[in-house]
Amino acid sequence: MPSAQASPNPASPRLIPVRGKKQPAPRRPAGLVSPHTEQEQCVWPRGRAWKLGPMGPRAFGFREDGAHWEMMPRGRARVLARSFGTAWGRAEGCSWTWRFPGLGLLEWRIGCLPGVRGWMFDTLFCNLSGGELRVEGLTHLRTGPRGLAFQGEASAWHVGMIGHGPKLGSLAETLPSRKAVEQAMWASYNRPAPNPLPETPRTTDGRWREMMDFLAIYRQDGAGMMLGPAGPPRSDLVHELFVEPGAVLLESTAEMNGCPLAPGAWCQGQAMAWVAEPYETAASVLLDGAARTHGSRVHRGPRSGWCSWYDRNKGIDLAHSSQVAGALEGLRPRLKLDVFQLDDGFQRQVGDWRANEKFPGGLAEFVSASRRAGCEPGIWMAPLAVHESLGWHLEHPEWFQRRADGSFATRAGNWGGASYFLDPTHPESAARIAAMVRAARAEGFTYFKIDFNDLARDCRYHSGVTRLAAYRGLYSLYRRELGEEVYLLACSGFTRGVLGYADAARIGPDSVAKWRRIPPFNLKEAIRATGMTAAANRRWFANDPDVAYLKVDHPECRLHQWRVWHGFVGLLGGLVMTSARFFDLPELADGPERLRNFQVIVPPVREAGRSYRAGYDLEHSLFGIEVDRPWGRHHAVQVWNPDPARKQRVRLDRSELGLAPGPVVVWSFWEGAVLGVWRGAGFAVEQEPEHAAVLRLTPLPPDGLPRIVGSTLHIGMGSVEWDAVHTTNGRLGIAFSQAGAEEGVLAVSAPGVPRVRACRGLEARVGRECKEGIWLIHVRRSLDQPAALELEFE
Repeated sequence: MPSAQASPNPASPRLIPVRGKKQPAPRRPAGLVSPHTEQEQCVWPRGRAWKLGPMGPRAFGFREDGAHWEMMPRGRARVLARSFGTAWGRAEGCSWTWRFPGLGLLEWRIGCLPGVRGWMFDTLFCNLSGGELRVEGLTHLRTGPRGLAFQGEASAWHVGMIGHGPKLGSLAETLPSRKAVEQAMWASYNRPAPNPLPETPRTTDGRWREMMDFLAIYRQDGAGMMLGPAGPPRSDLVHELFVEPGAVLLESTAEMNGCPLAPGAWCQGQAMAWVAEPYETAASVLLDGAARTHGSRVHRGPRSGWCSWYDRNKGIDLAHSSQVAGALEGLRPRLKLDVFQLDDGFQRQVGDWRANEKFPGGLAEFVSASRRAGCEPGIWMAPLAVHESLGWHLEHPEWFQRRADGSFATRAGNWGGASYFLDPTHPESAARIAAMVRAARAEGFTYFKIDFNDLARDCRYHSGVTRLAAYRGLYSLYRRELGEEVYLLACSGFTRGVLGYADAARIGPDSVAKWRRIPPFNLKEAIRATGMTAAANRRWFANDPDVAYLKVDHPECRLHQWRVWHGFVGLLGGLVMTSARFFDLPELADGPERLRNFQVIVPPVREAGRSYRAGYDLEHSLFGIEVDRPWGRHHAVQVWNPDPARKQRVRLDRSELGLAPGPVVVWSFWEGAVLGVWRGAGFAVEQEPEHAAVLRLTPLPPDGLPRIVGSTLHIGMGSVEWDAVHTTNGRLGIAFSQAGAEEGVLAVSAPGVPRVRACRGLEARVGRECKEGIWLIHVRRSLDQPAALELEFE
């Protein structure tokens, strides 16, 4: 990482009120560039309500003898007009080149992206030192004393990312340091951090914020910018922001992780794009660009299923898993799941993936039980981790990720004692990793959840590849060994390292059924991760928010809080997994309710959920989908009050939903009732602390034809419950799918009193008129056969 002494420090008056004791800020860097010519001014980033002053690039690393080297702009540069190829077309711009005798050439490129207010940055270095150099980083952007300045109150500007992390919040906040966050997390487990962060200003000072790949700074009115990777996958892109009263420092660096550079050779890291468009536009531009250059896998779609982890953790055994599988077999077709997945606890030890004594006949019976339940068999693995009891680290320490002094760089204590992590760039390690997953594939598993993908930043046998390249090489190996037909879930967090290889990715922390305890493993943090990464869902892969629960109501997570999480999982359109003991349901008084709670989120909605306020709302108080079908369009959204103590009125506006003027029916999923007809520019939903409402918003066209305006059969309220709807002046026909709950209520807007004309595969009765011209229709169906309903209106 760049040193704190070489960090940027732009002044930004009118920002951030003083909080706490003033500490010295990092030194302002030398080597900045200002646009002088008209040509240079044309490529300098600029936008609404913010201004970028002098800035500059940087290259840094160390020599063969360990001495540090660094290059920043100095003296006169050679400036040329240039055209650069990008994922979005040709970028027209400039290049600046500086020569440093006895060291090398530093080239800096900026180009204007076509068709969007955006710019591409790239920094290159050529080694002219006469000897090999190690390159630690290529910095694209270092703001200076008049650097990145924002108009208005600091509290109005929200710093976020596409991803999950603890350093999110406004520019007016001083957040806990990275070190403090790490210590709090491990303290909750009564353990020391297995791989503690070093003691540096950037890890111990809460004014520093680090974002991987994507950095977003936005205001509620849409002003702001997003920075992210551009071009082919080369390296991690790290954005470091330093926030203090009157100053905002920004440094964006392509991390080269100490890659060697021979004399006369050029080094190029991950290019960067800066997009000054509203949040959703900027996210689409950057995510779509990465999908084009890295690849993506969205053709398999999301899965639903059962996972053993939150049931018994490592205590899972064949008898228990077979009991759950038998219950799921008995529940079909009332509940159709795609996957039955075995998690941690079946193996003899990490590193030895043969079945232990709890699966005496091996894993063949688990595979068979999965298939009898109508599911594909799934398995959890952590192929990089090897327990110390196996002795590999003693016999072959070179197979593992190690520091320069020979010590192990990555370790975990999750399985008792210590487990060390293989280096996938070592050929012998790669061969063993391949053999592990190949053996599991031969057992009959067709769904793989790969976990503990820990790769240190600068500890590789093959030092000529960056950490990102090593990560992508590892997932390329998995895909090659598993084959195209296997569904691969990367339990890796949000990373480009799996893009193009994984069908799905875990995008945040474990969704432990606690509302806010055990940082970051709680539902509040899982909600934040779900909202912040939703823009990538079904663009890069299917997002996995971790498990949903059939019902939760205990002191650390009340029923209304569980409903908030259920709404996010149900409206995401990503994976829908659970660890529920389905065989217990007949013994529970609320067993039918619990089963129905899962039916209403299975299968996943067909649309990708979105956070409508992701640019400035850390809690994602408006989240959902837009459903567009030949028979009509509606929004299914969750509106929630994240305040833990105060009742709030959460406002919705037509502009943020894209709704035209005209009447809109507002239906509440949990209440099964019409709340009203929305006719103005906006309306507000009053909610108790940490409560949510899941609403269907249905515009009523002026044609007067009957319309479905509500449903309690599925949380998408029309996304998956029916395959076709036919309307005429006097009739409404519905062809139901076999998705969702067996029993529920529909709301129909009609020009007259409805009457059941015909029904097949279901029972239906007309209920009361809940609002003028809106009627409730009660349906009960069997999910093992097609069903249809025809209504006529008097």
